[in-house]
This record gives sequence, C-alpha cells and structure tokens, in this order.
Amino acid sequence: MSTIHKSIPIPHIVLLEIDNPPANSLSKVIKKRFIELLVVCARS
Repeated sequence: MSTIHKSIPIPHIVLLEIDNPPANSLSKVIKKRFIELLVVCARS
C-alpha cells in the first residue's frame, strides 16, 4: 500500500509525495486521493 505525504513548503504550494509507489503511480486510486488532499487544502 502506498502512503501519500502532504506538506506545504510555502503558502499556496502543496507538495504531495508517494512512499512505495505502485507500478502505475498515477492509477485512478492515487489520482483520486491526490484530488481529495488538494480539495482539503483548498478549503483551509
């Protein structure tokens, strides 16, 4: 299972990093999780 880490190095920039990425790191599951994290960041 991949872990996605989120950090905000400077205002208005979000860095998403994948630990142990799957062979297809841009799979539908990973894309969905990225979008969920970005939506949460946008609301805060």
